[in-house]
Amino acid sequence: FWNVGKEIVFLTALILAIGVGQFLIRDLIYDNPNNWSLGYLLEEVRNSFLVGILFISILLPINFNRLFYLNQKKAAALHHDQKPKNSARPVDIKTQVKQDDFTLNPSELIYARAEGNYVTLCLDGKSEEKLIKRISLTELENQLKAYPFIVRTHRSYLVNLHFIRAINGNAQGYVLDLQNTEERIAVSRKMIPVFERKLRAA
Repeated sequence: FWNVGKEIVFLTALILAIGVGQFLIRDLIYDNPNNWSLGYLLEEVRNSFLVGILFISILLPINFNRLFYLNQKKAAALHHDQKPKNSARPVDIKTQVKQDDFTLNPSELIYARAEGNYVTLCLDGKSEEKLIKRISLTELENQLKAYPFIVRTHRSYLVNLHFIRAINGNAQGYVLDLQNTEERIAVSRKMIPVFERKLRAA
């Protein structure tokens, strides 16, 4: 998903490619026997960066603000009515270590967060309870696919739509406030279409 760091890396690579391209076409522009020298290569790259940094300093904030207000507007337009938390049948979850297998009631799952080779599950209860299991988020998602209210919102998160308290927008997508936890969950731009569709159907 988009973030400022990735955009800077992309634009830096683009400017570098433009500088190298300018160097490669010097023979078409200048009649100079020394066109193919390291000095001219560095000069073209330097000139490209001088101009490119100016454009980056102008375009990056504009794009950030555009995405921020666009996603805020879309988030405000999402009508999320609090759904009753229907009791679901417990599911036997298979992990990567047999003795770590466990039973999960999908209705009690608030969210699941990937952490390396493990997943942390936040469960609803009298107090916020967390389990750490050796399983990938994709494996957990596949075992819960019969429950449409459990949705992948980000490469690192699964969320129970029934626990959404509020939806806010930012430059990278949406941010979810959930009941019974202080964790704020990201919805990446890539996941927004699926999230919106499942939210309407939940």
